[in-house]
Amino acid sequence: MKAIDVARYLITLEAGEAQIDDESLKGFCVSHLKIQKMLYFCQGYYLGLYNKPLFDEKIEAWQHGPVIPSVYNIFKKDNESYMIPSQNYLMNEGEISSLGKNEKEMIDSVFQIKGQYSAWKLRDETHSQSPWIDAYNIAPNTEITQKTLSAYFARFWQE
Repeated sequence: MKAIDVARYLITLEAGEAQIDDESLKGFCVSHLKIQKMLYFCQGYYLGLYNKPLFDEKIEAWQHGPVIPSVYNIFKKDNESYMIPSQNYLMNEGEISSLGKNEKEMIDSVFQIKGQYSAWKLRDETHSQSPWIDAYNIAPNTEITQKTLSAYFARFWQE
């Protein structure tokens, strides 16, 4: 699975949660910041539980928290603002049904737990966690390794 696929599914969930009709969807946007933090949590919890990545792309410690540069660049290229136009990235039913059971369940769970929070609240939460802190203290844009994420998030599954 690619990180952009996880991001697209998260955007689809966000649009569904907002109960937007087709006409209103044209103007519905989700922030880059929120999607990036949700991707971080999806990857972290998945690594912590299964000890394998949900997606292979690297996560870096940027000023405002963890970022998947490949996803950031896709959204930035499409729209110069900090908002992602949702209608451009929604998954259709066929794409959703092609997601693996474990992958979909993890993304759904993270969305249910974290999706209710604002982008800035999620940013602040990542800023209090050692994977981001340790990588950012080395230097901005340092990779947050899968090994680091797996070790940190495994503790949530040990009880």
